[in-house]
Formats: sequence, structure tokens, C-alpha cells
Amino acid sequence: MAEWNQAFCAPSLPCCLTCCACGCIPVYQIIDKIAPFNVVCLPVERGMAILWALLFWIGTIYAVGQGTVVFAVLVVLFAVAAKNKLGMAEDSLYTAVKMIFCTPCMVGQIAGQALGASAREYMPLEDPIDV
Repeated sequence: MAEWNQAFCAPSLPCCLTCCACGCIPVYQIIDKIAPFNVVCLPVERGMAILWALLFWIGTIYAVGQGTVVFAVLVVLFAVAAKNKLGMAEDSLYTAVKMIFCTPCMVGQIAGQALGASAREYMPLEDPIDV
């Protein structure tokens, strides 16, 4: 189990984008980097990342996400599933509470972890360069 790379209330670009109602961008990046994973029983795969990002983005907008229970629950389930996929040592209830009370901070924290984890992946070159 790992610890978060950045603090919960540390401002970052994904946090600011989510705060300015552009949360679909960091949510798309998260899905693109860590897919495939399951949100309860719904499989989230890289090929459908844009559709999932738009669906979860609605839940990150405070007026809509907090006003409708369905989108708020979906975005909380997304955060818990992403946390589990990243192998974070944090209780799921704690992640859910953080997502409810400060969605931009939690999206920023998950995005920072996902982008950091994907940067460490080894990708071999298909064709070696001959000099």
C-alpha cells in the first residue's frame, strides 16, 4: 500500500481545473492513466474514457453534483475505485468523505498520484535506433 504523493489541500492544476468547472480534463487523464478498473460493477476502460469522464465530470460540478444524489454518489464511487486501483493506504470511507467535502482537492490528489504512477512505467521501444 502506498501513500499519496501530494497533500489533500495542496493546489495543483487538476484541482484548479475542477474548481473552475473543467473537471472533465483531469478526470479523463485519471481514467486514461489507470484504466481498466471497476466502479462497483461498471467496468471503466480506456476506450470509453471520454464518456466516463463526461459522466463523472457532472458529479464534480458543485451545483449539479451536490444537488443530485445520483451524480454525487457516482463521483464518490469513482474516487474510491481509483484509490483502490492505485493501491492507496487509505480507508474508503475517508476517501468518500474527502470527495464529498472538497471534490477539487480529491480530484487533484488522485490525478497527481495517477500521473506519477504512469510516469514510472517502463515502456520498451518497438524499433531500436541504429546509429
